[in-house]
Amino acid sequence: MGGAHQAGYSSGYRSDCEGTPGERSPYQWPLRWSAHIEAQSMAFGSDDITFHSKGVVYYHFDQNYKRSDMYYEHGIQDSATRGPCPKEDLLPANPDGVRNCRRDSDERTTVLHRKSEMYFIKWKNGTTIYDDNVSNIDTCTWLDLAVIGNIRPDWFLDKRGDNSDVQYLGNQHIYYDGMPRLVKQWRKKDFSNQYFIMSMLENVGENGTHWPMTLNIPGEGFGDDYLQIYTNHTTLLGDDSLFLLDQAFVDAGGTCPKMDRMGNGTNNGPPTSHSIPSNLEVDPNSWYTNVYTYSPTWKPINNNTITPSSNDKTVDTTEAGSVTVKSCYDTNTAT
Repeated sequence: MGGAHQAGYSSGYRSDCEGTPGERSPYQWPLRWSAHIEAQSMAFGSDDITFHSKGVVYYHFDQNYKRSDMYYEHGIQDSATRGPCPKEDLLPANPDGVRNCRRDSDERTTVLHRKSEMYFIKWKNGTTIYDDNVSNIDTCTWLDLAVIGNIRPDWFLDKRGDNSDVQYLGNQHIYYDGMPRLVKQWRKKDFSNQYFIMSMLENVGENGTHWPMTLNIPGEGFGDDYLQIYTNHTTLLGDDSLFLLDQAFVDAGGTCPKMDRMGNGTNNGPPTSHSIPSNLEVDPNSWYTNVYTYSPTWKPINNNTITPSSNDKTVDTTEAGSVTVKSCYDTNTAT
């Protein structure tokens, strides 16, 4: 679905999805894993922090499941894509009708994304980050995302999707959690002509996993760019109960009504006329297509010398068509 996501009706993704550029690549995200996350947002043209958050994220890509638990949120956050905002915390609307949210909370919230459904859970004051007793849930609501599922674990490795592109950058040393680490990096261009930067651990530990380390995320016209770090990675071995809190809450007598739209007085889509600029806009002087995935089965085509003098630079197959939805990959259309 598009350039990065599974379809909302997909039952899940496999690491060996046949015919895909990232088929069985060791640099895909693991299918089932968890990590602590910390993110900081920066406004365009500035290094000042506008928003700071901390939490824990969980993935079951093979079931199209994601869970995100936040326990620290401070600053001004765009509310077009980040979930419901209490009325008292909504800021005045901009010319496009988007109202950002001032969040200053150390209280716990949880977002569940199962296939096309997204659930927003607010916990009672004082509930700790790993306490999943549903008697401590204060409120639960949900939203139908239609065709939008979770990202696929190889999303940053290829250029499938409408207006998507990718640039493999190779090895880099970065400072990570105060220590130098060697990572492999990819840049992934999106529909807004902005790009993500994914850093994957190169020198693996005993379990042999190339863990996600840092992710630079563009605002995509909705809000500020932000930088996210993943720490305390863990492989998930348990059942699905982590992702079914809403069902357990309803079974215990709670209610979880459907929302008509995202939040109170917020917009559901990107700004239409006053797109927020990003520090991660594609620079035609530095961008060229370079699809390289380390798949043991897929091989790049026309992997020739890079010629950075043209805006139509490519070191691999040409993307065909627009957004399509396939179970895995169609080798005839490269989508």
